[in-house]
Amino acid sequence: MESRREGRPSWFEPYPVEENLLSKLDNSSDAVLLIDIGGNRGHDLTSFKTQYPKHSGRLILQDQLSVIKNLCGQLEGIEYMPHDFFEPQPVKGQKKPRRRKRESARAYHFRAIFHDWPDEQCRQILEQIARVMKPNYSKVLISEFILQDDRARLFPAALDVQMMALHAGMERSESQWRSLLASAGLSVSGIWQKLPGGEGVIEAMLAD
Repeated sequence: MESRREGRPSWFEPYPVEENLLSKLDNSSDAVLLIDIGGNRGHDLTSFKTQYPKHSGRLILQDQLSVIKNLCGQLEGIEYMPHDFFEPQPVKGQKKPRRRKRESARAYHFRAIFHDWPDEQCRQILEQIARVMKPNYSKVLISEFILQDDRARLFPAALDVQMMALHAGMERSESQWRSLLASAGLSVSGIWQKLPGGEGVIEAMLAD
């Protein structure tokens, strides 16, 4: 993960954070702005917090317990939550009135997660998120390569072959991303890339 980040832009550089995340954020005191799922040691959340120091809303890092237990107390302003992304997502809105209001997160972020897995496992991960999303509010953000449907660039195409050989995973084209997300009840609401066929950010919301 660290080697993939080195020298490459953060996901929020091409993505319109102010317009798409910070605006219309739930105004409750415990509103969750962003969850980085499988976020390793919190590099992306730390960078996000530095870039947007005055944001409101909680930042939560989720990863396996073996990762989280070595981090507690190291990242100021970031909450730690052990979580297996194949299991039900714990940050969700409440269905019955309670004394303390709980809402779904504004955004559930994945970076370089899905290329490790075939479609069926990816669908399972996404369905856990779709079940807890708030309609017309919550977003799934995916930071991965978005290959062209034909004449893909050499590096991501070679990486696709490598992921298939090592993990039975794959790099996906735009049409493959749209199909995968639709299979989990989600619809692509935006794509941001600096270069066609390169890394980018996919935003998805619950399908109508």
